[in-house]
Amino acid sequence: MLQVDNLRKTFLFFLLTIVIIGCNSNPAAVVTREPPNSIKILSHKVEEGETLFSIAWRYDLQWERLALINSLCPPYLISPGQKIALSLKISKSEGCNNEEYIVKAGDTLYSISTDFDVTLKSIADINGLKSPYRINPGEKLVISMGSSSTIHQKNMRPYVESVGRDLSPSKPKIEVPKYKTDWEWKWPLKGSVVERFDLEKSRKGIRVKNELSKQINPAAPGNVVYAGSGLRGYGNLVIIKHSDKVLSAYANNEDILVEVGQSITQVDPISNLNENQVVYFEIRRDGSPVDPLKFLK
Repeated sequence: MLQVDNLRKTFLFFLLTIVIIGCNSNPAAVVTREPPNSIKILSHKVEEGETLFSIAWRYDLQWERLALINSLCPPYLISPGQKIALSLKISKSEGCNNEEYIVKAGDTLYSISTDFDVTLKSIADINGLKSPYRINPGEKLVISMGSSSTIHQKNMRPYVESVGRDLSPSKPKIEVPKYKTDWEWKWPLKGSVVERFDLEKSRKGIRVKNELSKQINPAAPGNVVYAGSGLRGYGNLVIIKHSDKVLSAYANNEDILVEVGQSITQVDPISNLNENQVVYFEIRRDGSPVDPLKFLK
């Protein structure tokens, strides 16, 4: 019996020695694999009730750039089922009333944008120019007059009609937006901030809990460019355009009291609070979220 035990111990020791030698002489190869490519959404299929502004808001894009990419002309009408490209490529050959300009000595991109009454950014985008926007005499530039991001275009409406809207002649014409400049930001309602802006935590706005009125007022005068419930996570949402660059949003409402295309002041109610008595509020500049608490008075 003792002899059998000794044989077992000898065998186990011999087997362990072989394993250790094998590991030292033939280390396991480390396989490096590239991480899988993240899925990038390149297009969006328009759904009932959506506008160019709501689509831009969904994907954190500038509405002006979205119009340029898709060669959309004022008043930027879109239809259910239409495919909206979200890529950064802008076609020079397609557009609204494109014009060609040959750069002269002394020209700058700013001076050209002023002459054509368009924004510098729109010229830079369609011609693929990057800051500091250097141009040379003799260079050809495409100027997109119809899809410019500026509201200086005479007799053009910079908002988007609601999808599926009846545009028959019997319908009254929607008021042409006129943007005021002599205003300051005001709180959409009197209350306390229960959630603050924090992009690291994907908080693109603030949440304010009501203390007095159930109605929401716009934080600044402007024009309604979206009113509906088509954006996931926002509930009943109102988006207001205050200038070429600035928009604000009011989400998770119980009722919406305004329509797309309506001009409003800071005393006009736009919605009623939901049962939680909390409104979600965002401000975006050039398509990017900014901290509302830096603007509200």
